[in-house]
Amino acid sequence: KAALQPLNNALSLSIQFKNDAAHANVLQAIGIAYKRLGQPADALKQYQESLAIKRKIGDRRGMAASLREIAQIQQSLGSPQEAVKSYNDALALQRELSDRSGTALTLIGLGGVLNEALGRPGEALPPFREALSLMREEGDRGGEALALNNIGVAYQAKGEFSEAQTYYERALDIRQQLKMPRELADT
Repeated sequence: KAALQPLNNALSLSIQFKNDAAHANVLQAIGIAYKRLGQPADALKQYQESLAIKRKIGDRRGMAASLREIAQIQQSLGSPQEAVKSYNDALALQRELSDRSGTALTLIGLGGVLNEALGRPGEALPPFREALSLMREEGDRGGEALALNNIGVAYQAKGEFSEAQTYYERALDIRQQLKMPRELADT
């Protein structure tokens, strides 16, 4: 709760000075804090309020970020169909904005819901592959490894263990090169 005090102060100031952009950004930050504190319902409320303000002021990039956060919370709260809708709404905005990095991260989230929450690994592969392509085009090696690892997870879920191993090994190689110990353990 003490960690939220500075954010609550910033929220009060953004309201006092009628700064909608700052208000939306602080709400987003409070949502992130609640998420990290393990309070997803509170996080969702903050993200939804932030999204409403971003819609009002036309902050499309911010809307996409809020929608992606909302989707993550919806998935964690056991609402995967709602998460798919939120990810797709975020994707539409990110594609319009040519936000390749954001698009790639959203595709990974979408693929994760399809694979893990809905048990549809075959449907998860196209978003993961598109994310892989975008990460490579952007030169994001860590993102490339994340996409490769997720493709491996989907193949494993399909029972295609040889194919899964190939992708895991590619992800592992990149993560070793980048010295990413936590991600190495994940792979």
